[in-house]
Amino acid sequence: MRLLHCQLENVRVHRSLELTFSPGITVIGGANESGKSTLVEALHRTLFLKASATGATVEALQSRQQLGMPTVDLAFEARGQQWRLRKRFSGSSGQVSLQSTSGQGQVIKGPAAEDQLAQLLGVEAILSSRQANKGLPGRWAHLWVMQGLAGDNPLADSRYDLDGLLEQLEFHGGAVVQQSRLDQQVSQALDQALAEQFTSRGVKRHSPLWRLEEAHNAADQRLDQARQQLQDFDEATADLTKLSQEFHHLDTTLIPELTEQQRQQQQKLEQIRSLKAQQDLAIKALDPIRLRHQRASERIQRQDALHQEIVQRKQRLEGLAARLATGRPKQIELETTLEELTTNRRQADQALQRLEQSNLELQQQIQRRQLDHDLARTCSDLKQLRDLSRQHQRLCRERDALPSLDTARMDDLRNLDRQVREATIRCSAMASGLTVLSSDQGISLNGQPLAVGEEHIIDEPSDVHIGANIHLSIKPNGGAALSSLKQSIDTNAALLKTKLNALQLNDLQAAETAFSEHRRLEQTLQSITPPSPTQIQELEQREQALQKQLALLPTPQQAEAPAKTERDHTELRAELESQHREQQTLRTTLRSLEIQLERTRSEQQRHRRDQHDAETEAKLLHNDLSERQQALTALVEQHGDLAMQRNEQAEQDKALRVAEQAVNHVEQQLKALDAERLFAETESTSHQLETLQKRREDLIDRRGRGKERCDQISASDPYDRLAKAEAQAMAAHDELQQFRQRIKAQTLLQELFHSAQNDLSQRYSQPLSDAVNNLLAPMLGQQAHSRLNFQQGSGFHGLQLCRGTAAYDFRELSGGMREQLAAAVRLAMADVLRPGHDNCLPLVFDDAFTNSDPDRVQGLKAMLERAAQRGLQIILLSCDARPYNTIADVIHQLPPQGNAT
Repeated sequence: MRLLHCQLENVRVHRSLELTFSPGITVIGGANESGKSTLVEALHRTLFLKASATGATVEALQSRQQLGMPTVDLAFEARGQQWRLRKRFSGSSGQVSLQSTSGQGQVIKGPAAEDQLAQLLGVEAILSSRQANKGLPGRWAHLWVMQGLAGDNPLADSRYDLDGLLEQLEFHGGAVVQQSRLDQQVSQALDQALAEQFTSRGVKRHSPLWRLEEAHNAADQRLDQARQQLQDFDEATADLTKLSQEFHHLDTTLIPELTEQQRQQQQKLEQIRSLKAQQDLAIKALDPIRLRHQRASERIQRQDALHQEIVQRKQRLEGLAARLATGRPKQIELETTLEELTTNRRQADQALQRLEQSNLELQQQIQRRQLDHDLARTCSDLKQLRDLSRQHQRLCRERDALPSLDTARMDDLRNLDRQVREATIRCSAMASGLTVLSSDQGISLNGQPLAVGEEHIIDEPSDVHIGANIHLSIKPNGGAALSSLKQSIDTNAALLKTKLNALQLNDLQAAETAFSEHRRLEQTLQSITPPSPTQIQELEQREQALQKQLALLPTPQQAEAPAKTERDHTELRAELESQHREQQTLRTTLRSLEIQLERTRSEQQRHRRDQHDAETEAKLLHNDLSERQQALTALVEQHGDLAMQRNEQAEQDKALRVAEQAVNHVEQQLKALDAERLFAETESTSHQLETLQKRREDLIDRRGRGKERCDQISASDPYDRLAKAEAQAMAAHDELQQFRQRIKAQTLLQELFHSAQNDLSQRYSQPLSDAVNNLLAPMLGQQAHSRLNFQQGSGFHGLQLCRGTAAYDFRELSGGMREQLAAAVRLAMADVLRPGHDNCLPLVFDDAFTNSDPDRVQGLKAMLERAAQRGLQIILLSCDARPYNTIADVIHQLPPQGNAT
């Protein structure tokens, strides 16, 4: 089978891509994201995935940049013919067509095309959507290396054609027939016998072994049930005995004990109730005694308190009388001091007012001087700004009156003038001169008569007539160039005149003068910074404000001395400072007087309040003393004096102690009984009795249910049932063990057969290993070789690389070495399988040698060339195709983003 040509449309980044494959080595280069892996996946799915497939495997081919469904057209050789396969992946409506192009083959479409394609590729069937995820990665996984899988062990799983390899190895003498016919029959019989009992997941359902195991399990279950029934019977009997014992203990011990305890507690409660009644009577008798004793004590305390209060108030009255006697002289002294301080304060206040008036006049005079000075300076500044503004306006008018000449226009005029002068000079150099020295005939130049001795400059072709018969034509030097030069002079002169007239200038000298004057005025204007209207407006407003402030100041008094008004500003400031200091001194003195005055007034008011308070308090004390003496007299008249009341209180104390002793005796008896604890114990005993009664009822109920359960279980003898179940389980176990021994023997015999087969199976691995070593020789030489094993049933395995006496498993090799060894194994398998596919198989390597160094790449190229020479088709995809240019038969370079057509 060999790929010939492909065309992709709307496949991911490829809008349209067309490639031709060489029978030998085809190299496809392209940068990352150029669509190399997309190409490989599209070809792989075209060969092995149905066009009607759906799901992620098809959606991954769809383009996000172009409209339309992914379409792949693939030409290939198979079974001696050339075929054209076309698939359009559009879900359930996908289309497929297959046609042999070697003859007049008909186009096969639909499922028939997929079946024919499967036969051509040598696979069971083309995969559907459900099979894609699991089966698609394994199709030709030993031939097509997807990106990122180059370093995987190609023998690590079952994704290679093991049956095809064995068939080709046996067919071409790579291995011998491993078994005789009788051995094969025995092996097949063993395999069939074990296959009847087992599957890959365990024991086969409904097999004899499965039935025996089921019977054994059923016998075990019946045995477990019989044992459980006997255990239940024993447990029920034990529970019933335990319930009966507990019931007897409740009825004979616990309930009678708690009943007696409850009776004793009730007797104590009755005793407590009797004591509480006695306590209540004693307390009721004690209350009147306590009340009388309390009232007697209060009367005695009241008389003692009145005696003490009367003595205290008399002492207080004596102190108040002494304080009032000493307060009158001090009051007179304070009034005198207050009058003196008031007079001094009034005098200081008048002096301060006169000084403040003088300060105000000085400040106004200084302010007027300052305003006059500011106004004069403002007027001067305003005059300067106005003069500067007028000067700037005058210069601007003079500049604007001049012709509008800038440097560019002046240079233009100068260039025109220079061109006219230079052209005139060249014209004069080319012109000829004509002078009549003497003549007896009339001579004319261009129809104008010439006089003797008159010189004419001829700068253009002219006609000269001498007499009537002589006619001359004179041409000056330069010929046509002279005419052109004259025309240029006229044109430039006219242009210069026009521009000067536009500027209202007579000649270039006037223009130079005007230009110089214009530059001088510009420089002068640049040196002058004209004031802005805002500046002038601000100064005018400041002038008006100063004038208003001057107008608001009072006019100086006419009587003011001229010397005072003519004093300078420094003298006025000094005098103002002196008055300020004097004013500060007066204010300090005034504050001191005010403080003294305030203190004196406060002291006078406080003294008056004290005198008034003393007088008021004395009056109140007199009244209070009178009231208390009256109250004391009334108490003595009503209850007697203190001696009589204390005797009465002693008698009441004695009666109170007797009553309290009676109450204490009852309380001690109650305390000894501990009523709270007794109530709690009584409540606890009642609760325990109630709980025991409920427990008794529950035990009666449970004892009935337990007896009923024992009767039910004993209806069928559990001991007899257990004996029968044990016998049945033992019989089933023996029968199962015998059958298992038989199967174990069959399994051991099968393992012996397989062991012998595996010994002979190495004859399969050696030819494949030799083919791998032959391909590795250009890279590794004789210093290393590969080794692999073969096992009946599991296929090839144990891929190693041997260097000297050391052997390294595939996973222990470097990334580059794994890529190279895996590629050699794939090429060797393809070489073995090649005869079964028209002596050719396509191998695809997508970025398969990214970890190989440049030296190894040379060996890789030799290995690939050797494989191509043996008839294999190799398609190599790489980001950098340059290292493989020397071995490639066809080279394709994919443009960025897959835009190739």
